[in-house]
Amino acid sequence: MDTTTTRSVSPIELRRTIPAPPERVFRAWTDPAALSRWFAPSEEFTVIVHEADVRVGGRYRIEMRHRTGRQHIAVGIYREVAGPSRLVLSLIH
Repeated sequence: MDTTTTRSVSPIELRRTIPAPPERVFRAWTDPAALSRWFAPSEEFTVIVHEADVRVGGRYRIEMRHRTGRQHIAVGIYREVAGPSRLVLSLIH
């Protein structure tokens, strides 16, 4: 019996217009200190950027830790880095 499963992954594209200069928005996504300040889903979380190698092929690892100790970790690779107008990331589960 073959128990191999194949998952198909569809890309998600998210576009938002933010009333701020492109350089500031790009920095908010790529500077670990800036990312730590806004990335949490609520004030009950602390964000720790363990890795942010912002270059094509570079990895990121971001932890969102709830005050109860629960955590969610996002890990992925930077696919395109063309600051300040374009940033493409993958998410690895």
